[in-house]
Amino acid sequence: MNSYLTAVHTRDPAFLNQVELFRARTDLAIAAHLIKVGLSESENLRRLLLEAETVLARLGYLAQAQDAHPQSEIPESMGRDA
Repeated sequence: MNSYLTAVHTRDPAFLNQVELFRARTDLAIAAHLIKVGLSESENLRRLLLEAETVLARLGYLAQAQDAHPQSEIPESMGRDA
């Protein structure tokens, strides 16, 4: 990724945000697959979910979700204090 960014001479925040969002979506897709194949207790699953949550929080998507739903509907790991 760094090679690409250097070659195209861009540091456009919107582009970088889209890359991070793609990574979070990929993490969530892999996590869903791990659950589907019965590996829901895997440390890899926990790591993927944490990485996706971190990216989504940084980009502001978790704040939007929290505003749209009452606190009682948000899992504790995604709470307002996280």
